[in-house]
Order: sequence, then structure tokens, then C-alpha cells
Amino acid sequence: MSETTFTGPDLTTFLGLDALGLTAVGQHLTVECAVIECRMRTGVRGPVL
Repeated sequence: MSETTFTGPDLTTFLGLDALGLTAVGQHLTVECAVIECRMRTGVRGPVL
């Protein structure tokens, strides 16, 4: 039987922010909305438009 491993929740991966070069560093939740605070990773260039 395989062993189950649990890790802590990762908002960066769950929200797909890593594909944008961002990292989730905080969150604020209310009944009306959810705000995620992000930081841009250093050394990552954004998309060329």
C-alpha cells in the first residue's frame, strides 16, 4: 500500500501565479471578496507584448 503525504497549501501554484512570475505572499478574506498579495520574483522577465 502506498503512503499518503500531505503538504501545506500553496496559493502560488493553485492560482497559477508561478506561470506569471509571481509569488503569493499574503491574503485577506472578507465575505465580499478575497485579495491575494503578490510579489514579482527577481530575475524573471515578463511576457513580451
